[in-house]
Amino acid sequence: MSSTIAEQLSALPLLSTTLRVDIDLIDSTSSVANATEILQDWIARKARQFGVVADWEKTHSSVRDRDIELEWAFDRDSLAIYLSHRDPETDGRSWITEASIDIQEAGPKFYTRISCRQPRNSPQPYPRAPRFLSQIVKSVGASDVRLLEAGPEQIWGANVGPLTDLLISDLRRLPVLVVSEDQRSESCCADANDLASYLCGIAHVVTIDWVAARSLTEYLGGREISVFHGGVRCYAPGFRPEDDIFKHKLWTREVISRFDAARKDGFLNWCIGHTFSVATAQFEPFQMPSPSALRRRKEERDLVVPTSGAAAPIAEESSAAAEPTPALPTDEDFTLTPVFFEQVPPGGSIPREDVEVKFAVNEETGVLEISGVSDLAEGLRFDIGDIRLIEGLIREANQRRLSALEMEVKRLEEKLREARDETAQKNNQIMRLEPFEQEALELKEEQKLLRGEYEAKDSPALADFWEGFNLFFGYAKTLTSEAQRVKAQESTIEQMQDEVRKLKTTLYQRERVIESLKEGDEFPDEAELGPPASWVELTEQAKNSLKGLLLSSEIAEMLTSCPFNPGVAESVQDLLRILDSVVSESKDDCSLTERGLQIREQHFVGKNAPFSDESDTNKRAFRSDLTFRDPADPSKRIECTWHGKVSQEQFRVHFEWPRPKGQRIIKVVYIGPKLTKH
Repeated sequence: MSSTIAEQLSALPLLSTTLRVDIDLIDSTSSVANATEILQDWIARKARQFGVVADWEKTHSSVRDRDIELEWAFDRDSLAIYLSHRDPETDGRSWITEASIDIQEAGPKFYTRISCRQPRNSPQPYPRAPRFLSQIVKSVGASDVRLLEAGPEQIWGANVGPLTDLLISDLRRLPVLVVSEDQRSESCCADANDLASYLCGIAHVVTIDWVAARSLTEYLGGREISVFHGGVRCYAPGFRPEDDIFKHKLWTREVISRFDAARKDGFLNWCIGHTFSVATAQFEPFQMPSPSALRRRKEERDLVVPTSGAAAPIAEESSAAAEPTPALPTDEDFTLTPVFFEQVPPGGSIPREDVEVKFAVNEETGVLEISGVSDLAEGLRFDIGDIRLIEGLIREANQRRLSALEMEVKRLEEKLREARDETAQKNNQIMRLEPFEQEALELKEEQKLLRGEYEAKDSPALADFWEGFNLFFGYAKTLTSEAQRVKAQESTIEQMQDEVRKLKTTLYQRERVIESLKEGDEFPDEAELGPPASWVELTEQAKNSLKGLLLSSEIAEMLTSCPFNPGVAESVQDLLRILDSVVSESKDDCSLTERGLQIREQHFVGKNAPFSDESDTNKRAFRSDLTFRDPADPSKRIECTWHGKVSQEQFRVHFEWPRPKGQRIIKVVYIGPKLTKH
């Protein structure tokens, strides 16, 4: 049975950039040589896996095989290497490594780009940088505002000046990963050493204790853009304290625990992948030296022709002044006026005067080609944008024709740029999912998809393709609408359940008042537990009025990171009242009275009961999150899996249940957002 359109699309190879980084090498006499040696050793080992031996004595060489493509080029100031090879461990996946070293006025720079090509339906590889990047940072030395380190930088105490200077520096181009200490455990929830090892040369990794976290929060003007309590934050380049908080990714200790509980090294891989994306976004828009660019630059230097004397230029100028300036070529003619060489090119023969050197554009590839003199033009193919090479080739041409040639090249360059922009716009309009133009060219027999135009009207195969494509998206849209409707219905059901629970609580309170009046007791004082106006008031009311409960002293600190919600606070208050009533309906031996058994049956039993225990799966996966300090003895820890539920904002109240033998009170250890989110 033939595959569907969706399966065919998902099987198409997709090229994506995994990492792009530009760093400054230490400016020394040996830094470029040492970095070149490290890079060549790494490339040579990769090439040998596919039976290719790199001969670095050659200034330019290229090897192309089914499993590997290798090209490199040298000149006196630069080195560029391109390596594409098959992944020996994963079918259908190939890796592309581009690296170059360029000596500039400000000092030597190192560039690298790592790309991956694989089918869309293949699992994503773990984000990892090539080993040569960390080796260059450790052995040669590199900088980004300041020296890049192989390990995490530690900042303890209130002096966070070095960290804040790095964060707000306009010269910083790499992200800064700040790992904070958890004050409760006096340790970091994420392994800063592992992060620094995997992100060497890609980001600055800094660890801070809780004192430094407090100073950083004060400097930044608030908790929203800071990091503390075991959290990790990635500050992108160009950071300012008034930035949008979502521009600089934050992982809290709860999120880190959930990632690590879901899979091995879950947070480590997620954090590295996000940091790779932030670093790549800073450098991907800028070009990096390629082997072909270095080769063309070397050829341009080699084509310099020695002058033959002073008399010839004087005579040439006089003849040029006597003749009128020729008219520019028309738009319909891409072939320039013939050029005659009056001097001998280096290493070439004397061309005949009747031989014409012509410049023409290949309409299929958009490349400017030279024809006329085989010894000179053989193998010369260059992009239209390389004006310097064109000037080098025509430097010995007639001076009076030079201006016409330059204007024609600029006009042609602009025309080709407009054509390419128009082609890109058409491709983006039609192929909105992913730009797989190269794959479409390979399937042109089936789909009749040509560069820059779509012949849907002349191709039944392509028309069927788009018809199936539209049906696929129509079905996806229907599923999305259905999912939204179901989600809205589930939200309504949760609200109804919450209202039912509130009504049950109100009925219970009224029954309690009636029983108290029948027995001649005083009217219960409900004023002490009025609607709280803050989290602090909620905890204080509970401690003062609900004597059957023992609340952990850490609850107030847990709630400081949560925005106050009056509806959630009242629901939490109702749950605490029910727990307190359980204690009130307990006998001296801690067994429940008849009324207590009714409370347990009403609120602790059933699928929709407000109090329930965690599932066995959650108990195993979140065991550390469900273990808390004992409110009665902070040196001990107790596991509290029973909890009360507030559907709004998914709040939970964790408490010790069942009570240990001989214990009358109920210990409440946690009030806050749900801990067992997958």
